[in-house]
Amino acid sequence: MNKLEPACVLTFQAGEARVRKYWRLEAAQDKARTEGDCLDGIRDLLSKSVKEQLVSDVPLGLLLSGGMDSISLLSFMAEHAGAGVKAFTAGFSGEDASFDETSAAAAAARHFGAEHFRIPLSPDIGGTIKHLAGHFDEPFADSSALANYLVTKEARKHVTVALAGIGGDELFGGYPRHLGARLLPGYLKIPGPLRRLAGSGAAFIPESRSSFNLPGRVKRFLASGSSDFSGAYNSWISYLGAEEKDGFYSGYMRLALRGGASKLPGLPRDPAEVFGFELGAYLPDDLLCLADRASMANSLELRVPFLDTRLVQFMAGVPLELKTKGFRLKYLLKKAMAPRLPAGLLRGPKRGFQVPLARWQDKELKAFTAEVLSRENVRRAGVLSPEGVERMLAAHASGQRNLYDRIHAASVFHLWLEHSRHEPPAAISSPWQVRGTRRILLVNMAGLGDIVMMTPAVRAIKAAYPDSTLELLTIDRSADLAAGIPGIDKIHSVPIEYRFAGPAAALKFLVTLLALRGARFDALLNFSLVSSFGGLLKARLINGLVRAGISACRVLRGLGAAGDVTAYEEVIEQKSEVALTARLLEPLGISALDLEINYSPGAEEKKKVSRDLAQRGLSGRPLIGLNPGAFRPSRRWPLEKWKALAGLLLEKYPGALLVVTGSAQEEALASALKVSDRVFAAAGLYSVRENAALYGLLDVFITNDTGPMHLAAAAGTKTVCIFGPGDHWRFSPAVPESRKRVVRKDIAGCDMPCYKFDCPNTACLETISPEEVLAAAQELLGGNTQ
Repeated sequence: MNKLEPACVLTFQAGEARVRKYWRLEAAQDKARTEGDCLDGIRDLLSKSVKEQLVSDVPLGLLLSGGMDSISLLSFMAEHAGAGVKAFTAGFSGEDASFDETSAAAAAARHFGAEHFRIPLSPDIGGTIKHLAGHFDEPFADSSALANYLVTKEARKHVTVALAGIGGDELFGGYPRHLGARLLPGYLKIPGPLRRLAGSGAAFIPESRSSFNLPGRVKRFLASGSSDFSGAYNSWISYLGAEEKDGFYSGYMRLALRGGASKLPGLPRDPAEVFGFELGAYLPDDLLCLADRASMANSLELRVPFLDTRLVQFMAGVPLELKTKGFRLKYLLKKAMAPRLPAGLLRGPKRGFQVPLARWQDKELKAFTAEVLSRENVRRAGVLSPEGVERMLAAHASGQRNLYDRIHAASVFHLWLEHSRHEPPAAISSPWQVRGTRRILLVNMAGLGDIVMMTPAVRAIKAAYPDSTLELLTIDRSADLAAGIPGIDKIHSVPIEYRFAGPAAALKFLVTLLALRGARFDALLNFSLVSSFGGLLKARLINGLVRAGISACRVLRGLGAAGDVTAYEEVIEQKSEVALTARLLEPLGISALDLEINYSPGAEEKKKVSRDLAQRGLSGRPLIGLNPGAFRPSRRWPLEKWKALAGLLLEKYPGALLVVTGSAQEEALASALKVSDRVFAAAGLYSVRENAALYGLLDVFITNDTGPMHLAAAAGTKTVCIFGPGDHWRFSPAVPESRKRVVRKDIAGCDMPCYKFDCPNTACLETISPEEVLAAAQELLGGNTQ
């Protein structure tokens, strides 16, 4: 598996893939350029970049670390946008005070009139590491991802776009290794035996747990003298040397890597090549990767003004010795910004979104690490040596070496490995022999919730057979939502609703089925549960007219077969609908393993909804969603209860806004809940897919048992589900329990679950109190909307 490299376009044409690079860095250094030219160019180009990247239709802020890079951005943001910029900073205290950035950041915010948000980082660190290990989709061990994720999570509550200072260190010489690169050529001229002696002696220097860890940096520099410039630089940015790998990897791993490259490609051979290497490798593979994935995990768009191509090209022509003149990191940037910044901010230490992992390994993460890297877990994974891991942990615990980065890398690797082994979308359990491309027709003649509950099956099919063609037959009102599901190649819709729609609709249905016969599908999977003899006849009609190679259908036991493969179900299964529909994949040789529903709104829908909320003055505040409607009247919690709940929420969360959602037919219902100017009636304003984008912006969504319940949960929103007569076992959203709460009551004498479209006796809903629903919402919200 390969990644598309930066500044490249991948084109598929005539069965061939071609990669074209549309921009290259011209890194020739201009020795005629004076220091004054550099200072003027830096100020001019950075100002232009910030000004252009401030253009936004949605609320915009800044990730402010308290260091030169982000404070420089703040100065230009204040110049071009005025006071009131929202700035977000990670904060530490107590034993972790050396990592705290809030004092310098707060001073900068005051100076430029910014609104400053201090974000204390004291969450469940182990839980966050686990979450990100699965989210990154590859073993990714830069611990800065933790701080970026936690800061952007908080920032997303207030803004939709944020600027960040990524790239400043690479452009202006901001890393201690840049000073090392200037010193290294002289060090390499010292006789080899003396360098080896210095490296051996350095091993006895105890290291620090502080963010800078000067003793550790000195040790790495002295130990790197046994190689050439490329090898020394490689050792500075690597966790393990060649000899250390032999003791750290398992025998299987060593054998698998035999003959592989021991160094990264394109390593710099002298100080002049450091800039090009870091721009082409370290930035895209590490910093930009972590920033993009950590921020997008929170639906926050991140922009990086330092990486404007004009500024990058300009700095490529400046030699490293000028960028770090007098062996001062970021000499040029600090001098360029001196007229714009208070003197105290210029003298501050190097900052960054770092976390105190070294100390956490000693305390907060000690039990977590012991579990993740236990001898049994390491042995079972078969990649690392259990003895090597134990030696690493013992060396770190002794205080002689600070190996937090290596411990974190090993932990993340094992978590990623477990995630990838246990949570792939599907596994092929038996071969499904088909000549050529597999063509599969999915049939789902039901509403929005049923379409969402189909998403795990679509993922599983595409994971098992990536080259397959998937088409969907559905009803008109579900077609738009289905069009947003990745993996579905074509949609056919017919004008059929809950009740018979007349001769014209029936004719359109038959014509569509006859047209589908010509596609010669290899398989037909009917996701709609057959629960009546009329439904059985319809399922058999679909199978008979389409004539797929194999047909599979779900039928209530006792009604009879409806396809080549019939999955019979009881009325009450105490299983989720997603798990039941996954059985349809078995004739295709697929075992669905990931049964969590997921729906990602498109970029255009997100942009439109965010812009609309901003124009209405509704962004930047906590949002609580209410969905009082439902397609079936028997699923609707009484309006009086909703009004009482709205009052309780407004009182409990005075800083929050209530957003009442629904279809165009439910506008009157939504308007009836406008009991305050802090209630926004959004029913009928957005399309189905735009509503999914809206749900993704909510802190919590409180809803009846209906399609939007599944859509909001699939979009990642914490959801309170008010169940009446419906089957909560089958139809509560298929998401982790931490993201949902089901509120329901058993009623003596009522036959539940009940599938009546309308019901004269709604005691199962009447007995649910607004206080119970509020309590469920509070459990999900915690303190997030105070």
